[in-house]
Amino acid sequence: MPLINQCSDVLGIWRILETETFHDEPQTCGGSLPNRNLDNLKLGDYRRYLQARYGGLRETVVELVDERHYRRSELPPRNQWRYLGVRDPASGHGFIGQWTLVYDEGLDIDIGPSRYFGFFKYVKIDNNDCPMVLEGSQEDSHGNVQCYRTTASEIGIGWATRKVFKNGKPAFTYGCFYAEKVKDDKRHSYVLDESSNAVLRNEKHSINKWVKRDYAEFRDLSPFRFLQLHKGTYFKSIHHSHLSEYRTSDTHFANRFMQKGAHGKYACKAVADAADYYGEMELPRHWSWGDSFSGETDIIQPFSQGQCGSCYAMASIYVLARRFDILLRKLYPETNWEHTARPSVRDIVECSPFNQGCFGGFPFLVGKHLTELGVLSESDSPYTMKLEGGTSSCHVKQDSPDDRWFAASYGYIGGCYECTSELEIMKEVYHHGPVAVAIDAPQSLFNYYNGVYDDEPANHGSNCDLPLSSLNGWEYTNHAIIIVGWGEEDVEGVLTKFWVCRNTWGNDWGIGGFFKMKRGVNLCGVESQAVYIDPDLTRGIAARLVKSQT
Repeated sequence: MPLINQCSDVLGIWRILETETFHDEPQTCGGSLPNRNLDNLKLGDYRRYLQARYGGLRETVVELVDERHYRRSELPPRNQWRYLGVRDPASGHGFIGQWTLVYDEGLDIDIGPSRYFGFFKYVKIDNNDCPMVLEGSQEDSHGNVQCYRTTASEIGIGWATRKVFKNGKPAFTYGCFYAEKVKDDKRHSYVLDESSNAVLRNEKHSINKWVKRDYAEFRDLSPFRFLQLHKGTYFKSIHHSHLSEYRTSDTHFANRFMQKGAHGKYACKAVADAADYYGEMELPRHWSWGDSFSGETDIIQPFSQGQCGSCYAMASIYVLARRFDILLRKLYPETNWEHTARPSVRDIVECSPFNQGCFGGFPFLVGKHLTELGVLSESDSPYTMKLEGGTSSCHVKQDSPDDRWFAASYGYIGGCYECTSELEIMKEVYHHGPVAVAIDAPQSLFNYYNGVYDDEPANHGSNCDLPLSSLNGWEYTNHAIIIVGWGEEDVEGVLTKFWVCRNTWGNDWGIGGFFKMKRGVNLCGVESQAVYIDPDLTRGIAARLVKSQT
């Protein structure tokens, strides 16, 4: 989507206006299935839209701060994460919830049983350079957005849910909300001088001599084809030639997303190397939940995303499916789960109100969809995106919840966007299973076959807008993959750490669809944005599977 915001933009006091009535059925809240720019822009004055559509709105006032707190009731290692706090401005003491940005496009606020997610308001700039509404982000690697202006102090479309329990099982009621910032937080908003971390660089090629291969599918790497095969955490669609040069009338956003410089791994801070954390944290030097390097054939997703920007959905569904497999095998080791049905990628791509179908989306928001709405099985909604195109609308029947797979919880590793680190990813993977991560994928990744990949992307964008906080800063990403494990190996006399990753380009790419990626240096932003999605055994298809074992 054509949005760009940072943490410093949203700190302060917000007024939340939610619909007074919540429903048992999910609400589109004025959006479409899947979500589209055109339909979002039609909403205009969203507060007025909600009042006309739903009637009265209930007001809640909260303060979003960059102070962080622990949630000790969470499972390890999440009870050691530090979450961004939500305060009641009337009292000013303690925390009533937590919040996070969803990349740079949306705001998620979690307060007790209520949870709010919305995309920031954006409008199209009407001039000769921007003649039509286009799907996709229109964002370059520095965060510059073409033809749209974002309002970071206002929500343009928002969904609200309340968690309830029915017959002892978790369930949700659904509403909508509008929110606006009414007062800035001036205490913690700091912006670096742009020149302090502006380092231009060309794409850095490997020193590890990883093995390349020519794939027929990737020989046509025109700019459009390149974007089609990435489109990771969002999709930057092809646009007219006269839009290729960035123009903006809003200098507040111009060039604020610079390159990594003196800060090291992340835009904001240098994270200390943890050379001895294996023993300290009881983590092995080599770990994997299963990959083709160890001789296993992946049967969860043997297909490629094709010419559909669905890697966000494929990565997220892979995480959920593999975690279901891990949990069921732990609980019922005598049962053969190999041929168990899998959650559907297509159901997310076609029918998620929070993501943009073949134009991209976010693993975090797939987690939201899986938790609140669930998905059908792959056999009921098979992935059929052909090379010539993708889906355009939801036509899948919304069956009974008993016929769907659900997630129990989801979130950013570390507690929020900009909170992720190498060590936190390792602990989460080790204790709970694979995770979805976002990267800025270089063009050379298409030619990977074997070895430890360590090419850096050209002109990778990053920015530190709150250097005195403990956040990592913003990182440009354009592709979603899965981390299933890690390891170390000697590469020309140098001990090299790596992640074991699953890509979304099918089993014919890399080693059975897997690759190794250099670890511990935030290569391509891989350690900046990671998402977990937990399986739910109390609802839907999984609940029936568990019941069959008793």
